[in-house]
Amino acid sequence: MQIAIGGHCAPTCHAALSMQPGQLDTIIITDPNWPLPHFVPDMAKDYLHMQFVDTCDVMHPHCPKTEHVQQMLEWAEGRERLLICCHAGVSRSSATALLIATKEGGLNEAFRVLTPGWHHPNRLILKIGDILLNKPVYEAYKAWRKKVGYD
Repeated sequence: MQIAIGGHCAPTCHAALSMQPGQLDTIIITDPNWPLPHFVPDMAKDYLHMQFVDTCDVMHPHCPKTEHVQQMLEWAEGRERLLICCHAGVSRSSATALLIATKEGGLNEAFRVLTPGWHHPNRLILKIGDILLNKPVYEAYKAWRKKVGYD
């Protein structure tokens, strides 16, 4: 599976879809009440629109929840070329990409989807993924941060 990460409010999502119209299955993550970007239905091969905020506060009413992460993991199964976009392409999308890459290719290979210095995966999404995948993704992410010089 090929996985790319982008931002729907940054030019990266639109650029990726316009360069490969009808070829990328796309997960779009927006804040609640934020509309699906107008270009996605016409340019994506297929898409899933998820709505939750970029927070790690489990008490926030619109935080990422287990059902969100489970739905994205299930939707991504069997897809060959996946584009995952959140607002800026930094946190929610990179966490989702890391989990999908872990599920598809294993934990050691999964970190290839991240760009050091740019991607900062949402930790709550990673912790939910730990449970759903029964793998220590969050701990592996902390080790990766040290290895690439984040910490």
